[in-house]
Amino acid sequence: TVKTLVLVDVGPEVKQAGVDNIRRLVGPQEWPSLDAAVADVQRFNPRRSLDNIRQRLSHSMRQLPSGAWTWKVDEVCRDPNRPRQRDTEGLWEAVRRLQCPTLLINGAESDILAPDAAQRMVAAIPHGQLATVAGAGHSVMGDNPEGFYQAVKAFLDGLA
Repeated sequence: TVKTLVLVDVGPEVKQAGVDNIRRLVGPQEWPSLDAAVADVQRFNPRRSLDNIRQRLSHSMRQLPSGAWTWKVDEVCRDPNRPRQRDTEGLWEAVRRLQCPTLLINGAESDILAPDAAQRMVAAIPHGQLATVAGAGHSVMGDNPEGFYQAVKAFLDGLA
């Protein structure tokens, strides 16, 4: 049984432009070195420190036999021509069924979850709360770790 839930910058309704932006970054591509990949990801998301990006990529990339680096992602998911079907109504139904205290954390600069969609989502959850973290996009915990921590801490402290 789930007693408490924290959701980070996701919901039944997402902004397609943001999804497309992320899909372009993790699409089929290779870098000559891990440092080159780190530099590209830092240009994609300048809120994160180089150390944070390097640590993250050390787990989410793999080196190919050629020596180049690429994402550890299922090739089917990387296909930019593969249509993506999203069951928005089914996702809303699942949100309305949540019974445990639920915190939705939204990055104030997110290009994925719009503020109005986040508001509708927490309104649909019987015990839903929203925390918007300044200085963060979709990757809230990496963009503003302290803001993320404070939001989760305040939520959990309120349950005690």
